[in-house]
Amino acid sequence: HEPMRLSHRSKDAVDGEAKSEHDLLEDLLTQSYPIPIVGAPGTGKSHLVCWLDAKLKTTEGCDDWHIIRIPKAASFRQVLELLLDGLDDKDLDETRAKINKIGQELKVDQVANRLISDIKVALDDLFEKEDVQLKKLYDTNPELVNPEQKSRHAFLKLHAGYDGLDALIGDSTFKQRLVGKDKCLYRIAKQFTQGKKRKEEDDETKISMIVQSDLSMQASDIHSFSSTAIKYITSAQLMSPQKQSEVVELLNQLLTEALHKTALHLYQVDGFSDLFMHIRRYLKSKNRTLALLIE
Repeated sequence: HEPMRLSHRSKDAVDGEAKSEHDLLEDLLTQSYPIPIVGAPGTGKSHLVCWLDAKLKTTEGCDDWHIIRIPKAASFRQVLELLLDGLDDKDLDETRAKINKIGQELKVDQVANRLISDIKVALDDLFEKEDVQLKKLYDTNPELVNPEQKSRHAFLKLHAGYDGLDALIGDSTFKQRLVGKDKCLYRIAKQFTQGKKRKEEDDETKISMIVQSDLSMQASDIHSFSSTAIKYITSAQLMSPQKQSEVVELLNQLLTEALHKTALHLYQVDGFSDLFMHIRRYLKSKNRTLALLIE
């Protein structure tokens, strides 16, 4: 380990204050709020988290801490198992057994196809939420509705619904661009179920992002698509690279919520928040502190 130069910046501050990794360790020991570590790829964020993990486990006064480090290569099942690791609460035995059983049965293509379904649901939920908010604003004070809100609403309305983006990503032919072997959602599903291999860890964009080439198409490509998908491509002008880029950005925005929905459905657990609360209640009853380090 080499000394690191860090910059500590408050939420609304423009400039940061020079700090060391030892200052960060001191903050972890004395503060109770989450501390995000941000920086460009390759700047040592994961190494810093590993260093903190090692230091906390040997720091005086941390004997009663329950320290969990979640590596960036962890699958969702591994994350859940790590959260439960070392806890003897018998109330968690059923959850632990369920996670183990379902995790062993999950197939990569099953998760990838589930992600397609949950992206559709996430989009419809997003549009419904924005639609309600905009209508409420029109009813109370229409002068507050700005052009950006109108444009956003029109954009989501174009792509939401069964005859929108749903028709394209649900099309049996087009869908293979996303869920076929080694395609984006297949890779995400593989990481979700199996974790990442070491050689994959350095290329997080390849693993976790839909890219424009996934949507790129020529007129000759769409003949095998359903009539509803073709109609959507025409109305959304998806032969245009600019429009493709907009839809790619939207899909990537929806992925986080889709992954959450997929996790809750496939693992049939109450979700991270409830699991955290259960763990924290257990640790509090034992006078222990939860320290969660996420690469």
